[in-house]
Amino acid sequence: MDFLHTGLHPALAFRHRNARGEPRRVVVSRATFDIGPTGELSRCTPQPPLSFREQSFGEVLATPVRHESDIAPEKRKVDVIVNAVAHAPGGRSTTRWDVALRIFAQAGGPGSDKRGAVLLDHRLSVTGPRAFVHAGGNDWRLGEPSPAAQVPLRYDHAYGGTVRVDEDEALPVLLAHDDNPVGCGLIPTPGALERDLGLPGERAAKLCKRWTERTRAVRAPQIERQGSPLSAAHQPLPLAGWGFVAKHWGSRHRHAGTFDDAWRRERHPLLPLDFDALYWNGAHPDLQLDDLPTDAVLELWNVVPPERAQNQMLRIALPSLAPLLRVRDHRFSNEVGIAMRLDTVVVDLLDDRLTLLFRRDIADRPSLDYAHLDFGEAA
Repeated sequence: MDFLHTGLHPALAFRHRNARGEPRRVVVSRATFDIGPTGELSRCTPQPPLSFREQSFGEVLATPVRHESDIAPEKRKVDVIVNAVAHAPGGRSTTRWDVALRIFAQAGGPGSDKRGAVLLDHRLSVTGPRAFVHAGGNDWRLGEPSPAAQVPLRYDHAYGGTVRVDEDEALPVLLAHDDNPVGCGLIPTPGALERDLGLPGERAAKLCKRWTERTRAVRAPQIERQGSPLSAAHQPLPLAGWGFVAKHWGSRHRHAGTFDDAWRRERHPLLPLDFDALYWNGAHPDLQLDDLPTDAVLELWNVVPPERAQNQMLRIALPSLAPLLRVRDHRFSNEVGIAMRLDTVVVDLLDDRLTLLFRRDIADRPSLDYAHLDFGEAA
């Protein structure tokens, strides 16, 4: 099959076998826009190429993922990602404030300020720096937050973390939070070492005691899901944030299926029978939508300073792109048009870029002559 595409937007067609072993052709394309001071969009020239790698904020595995590879074979849901910094109201330092991401269907036609149905309303609470302070024995007290004017909305400022609980250089004992190993606030307990690492109770208690003796304070999380405030150490908190969830984190990895000896004997190199395609979705589970109109409107609150927007709300209207895949199979006389699906929206306010990914997979047959991607815009 020949793959052709017209327009400025980078695109790629690649082969893939789905979980049922069926051969597929996947077409993915990317559109990138600069975000202006008030949320207006302008097409980037030239367009950045498709990304084939993960990009972290810093050290790989030790910091959150900033951008994920564009080359996923499918996405069951639409990923919405926001990389941003929370700005305190009025730009004045305070101990706690909220940020919000709201998505609306467009009402009243292109360019209208009218809101349609609410498609997503997600809010986070952020605080200034704070810590758990050891108060003796197994007692840890959560200190009051210091005032702050900005907090990065990244998972390393949310609950979780990885803790080294011994001092053995050769064979360290690491306790990692399953859903957010780059976070902060995790305090080891003997029960956690027994459950997660399989350590005998006596050794687990000894390691925790030694760790506590040399640790007087632990950085506490500054990002919470609204309605789930942190009040004490060892309190399980849901994952809080708007960024990419790494593929090996629990909330995503548990969709990958079972890679065991039976899989090696009976399925390899196909995916496991219990593989769930939700694995390919990289957004926070709360920011995965069943569908998203290509002209939807995003409103972001308290993620820009007051000098950029007095009310600190940034409104971004998606640009109504409607790429069409025209496929010709020589068994039939007519070309068939298949709409590409918007499945990833990345708002990166750290460099004021909006990235949209469109994807479609089709059966890979010898009779396919060509697939032509026409990256037009809706009228």
